[in-house]
Amino acid sequence: GSVRGVMKSGIIALAHPDENRLHIEWPIKVKTRQTLQLTCCLTDRAVRDTRRGVKIRMELGRKGLSSVVLADEEELKPKDERVIEISQALTGTENKLVLEIDNCGSEYWSVFYCNARLE
Repeated sequence: GSVRGVMKSGIIALAHPDENRLHIEWPIKVKTRQTLQLTCCLTDRAVRDTRRGVKIRMELGRKGLSSVVLADEEELKPKDERVIEISQALTGTENKLVLEIDNCGSEYWSVFYCNARLE
């Protein structure tokens, strides 16, 4: 997707207008001392065209422990060019990454970009 004029690979997602929210979970395998780097934003087209924006919730599930919330209802409003960057040190107990996107109104489709990597 196009992010601030540069084509980038990653997850391009949108919440289905009939549901209003998109819930995605990915299993992950991590080692102690790794760092999770997350980048997310509206695509360039969504910045130009969206009428509602999105709200984002991200969390890390952990084996036998409570999850770690990385972003809770973080809002990207229409015309918002902000890129959310999150860096989280890992303990080795994390086993899934959870992303929820709320399109803030079922009649609109706001396209969202996300990239996650382990370092």
